[in-house]
Amino acid sequence: MHVAVNACLYPLCAVHGKAVTTVEGVGSPNTGLHEIQVRTCKLGIHTYIEEYT
Repeated sequence: MHVAVNACLYPLCAVHGKAVTTVEGVGSPNTGLHEIQVRTCKLGIHTYIEEYT
């Protein structure tokens, strides 16, 4: 399950035991924006939090 949160406002202790995926590390000037970057920009999503189950 993925949950979109505003990473600037989400408490660091709230992600303990969860996988955090950000969009900053994907895509490049050579290849352009990654598909997930385009989608998150359109939706205003900044970070995904996934709980380990």
